[in-house]
Amino acid sequence: MKLALAVVLAALLGAPCGGTTTTRLDLNDVTWLWPVPENQEELADVISIDLLQTVGGEDVWSDEQFADLLRVADSDASRVGNQQIQLPAEVRQKSVWKIVAFRVDPTAPGGHEIIRNNFGEQPQLRLVLQPVTLNGNELVVHDIAAHLVYNFLIQEEGGPAQPDRDRFQQIVTDLDQLKAWGQAHEVFTTGEPLGVHPGLRAKVPELGGKVRHFLATHLRAEDLSAMALMGLNGPEPWIFVAMSKFPPGAARFGPVPFLPAQMLSFREGPGVIAPSPVVNNLNAVPSRIPMPASPQDRRGVATAVLFADATIELDQLAVIGTDEAGQPVRDSRIRNRDIPDIIADPTWTAPLWAMIACLRLFVH
Repeated sequence: MKLALAVVLAALLGAPCGGTTTTRLDLNDVTWLWPVPENQEELADVISIDLLQTVGGEDVWSDEQFADLLRVADSDASRVGNQQIQLPAEVRQKSVWKIVAFRVDPTAPGGHEIIRNNFGEQPQLRLVLQPVTLNGNELVVHDIAAHLVYNFLIQEEGGPAQPDRDRFQQIVTDLDQLKAWGQAHEVFTTGEPLGVHPGLRAKVPELGGKVRHFLATHLRAEDLSAMALMGLNGPEPWIFVAMSKFPPGAARFGPVPFLPAQMLSFREGPGVIAPSPVVNNLNAVPSRIPMPASPQDRRGVATAVLFADATIELDQLAVIGTDEAGQPVRDSRIRNRDIPDIIADPTWTAPLWAMIACLRLFVH
């Protein structure tokens, strides 16, 4: 999914509405991934979230926000059945959480006109953090992750929040400058597949500092709108829990009532995903607003089926829903092997899902 969103973003950022398309920002210009540190020297090149501050000296992830994440992790909100996230003691200090990736999104939750008209437009910058600790002289990169979502919005009195186009324009301008600086130092991203950023992989001097300055310039704790945590109970299961300020206007982050924690477990055989996902991604976009109440009206696929059955036939036609009798309905063309591509490809059900919105209203 991250790859598909990055593809769409890169295409939009480089395509003015009408006229000739000029590629400006590519995949690794809008999605930055850090290499995994293998020793303490390399760890020093990774940005610790506790040391990332605004130009005014304020934390971009406040101690209170970190405490909210720990509190939700320790609450029943992170429980699925008899399993619950168990964060080890060594990851309960903010200083061990490192930035492993960030991604710029021009218009969440989607670029299509239908989505923007129904959900609005929220330019975002998203951080991914992982805790890294020391066991003697050995680095331990924990299989735990936090996602921080920063929105760039203007709240108008008496009305809904609107995209802060000026701030997002500056983000894009600064990304352009990072790309240009990299090219001047033999770091080329155009046409490269999404992966560890070429400049970070090559340990180009000064680049890490420039990226840190970019993040410090544009992130503010007050713009943090959502968090998510992936944690474990032992070596597994993996449990995912979402957080927001709910109800809207609340001072602190808490679990999202209508987004229960999700679990992936292999403890008792094939993968179990609980609760079972409710999908509708093969219907036209308007039918998802709201989600159809009747199961027989929903049509969609999820990767859960690929985890749940180790003997699944990949070339068999995929189940996309149920009929009025509750019997499975299979698609006439989609096979099980196609499911990951459909989940990751926002243009699969073109034109309704095609990200054809013109980004010039943001950046040109």
